[in-house]
Amino acid sequence: MKSTILSLAAVLVLFTSCKDDKKSEAEVVAPKDLPFTITVNAIVEKDDIFQIFFNEDGKESYAPEDAITVNVTGKPQAQDIVFVLPEEITPMSLRFDVGANKELGQVKVNGFTLNYLDASFNGTSAQFFKSFYPNDNAEFDVANNTIKLKSIEGKPYDPILGATVDLKTEMTKLYNKAQGKK
Repeated sequence: MKSTILSLAAVLVLFTSCKDDKKSEAEVVAPKDLPFTITVNAIVEKDDIFQIFFNEDGKESYAPEDAITVNVTGKPQAQDIVFVLPEEITPMSLRFDVGANKELGQVKVNGFTLNYLDASFNGTSAQFFKSFYPNDNAEFDVANNTIKLKSIEGKPYDPILGATVDLKTEMTKLYNKAQGKK
C-alpha cells in the first residue's frame, strides 16, 4: 500500500512538472501577451520566408534591421503566420514581403489580426486587400482572396505589399482602444 501511494505521488509530481513546463513555454510565445503582433491566416503551399518591415514614423521607408522574418512551411491547409515585434516598438507603418521562393506562385489570404497590448483588430480577407497595395511582383485577385506572385524579366524578384491609409487608420484606432480612448 505504501509503495502504491509513493508511486502515485511520483506520477502526480511528474505530470504536474510536465504540465508546468508546457505552460511556461506557451506563456513565452503567446502573442496576446506581447505589445504588437501581426497574424496572417493564409494558405502557403510551398516553403518560403515572409517578412514584416515596420517603422514608427509612418513613412514608406524601412530600415533592413526593422524587420521580423518568419520561415513558413508550405502546406495545403490554412496556417497562422505570426510576426512578433520587439516590445518597445509601436509601428505606424508596415510592409509585408510575401516571400523569396519564385516557385510559390500564390498565397490565399483568409484574414489577419493586429494585436497591441489587450486590444485587437480582426480583419477579413477583403480588409487585407484594402490594407495593403502590391508592387510589380504581386497582383491581387480579390475575388479569390489571393495574392498572385510573379517574376518580371530583368528585375529582382521581391513581392512587396505596402501599407495603405486604411491600415494606418486601423493601427491608430488599435492604439487608442488599448489606451482606453474611443
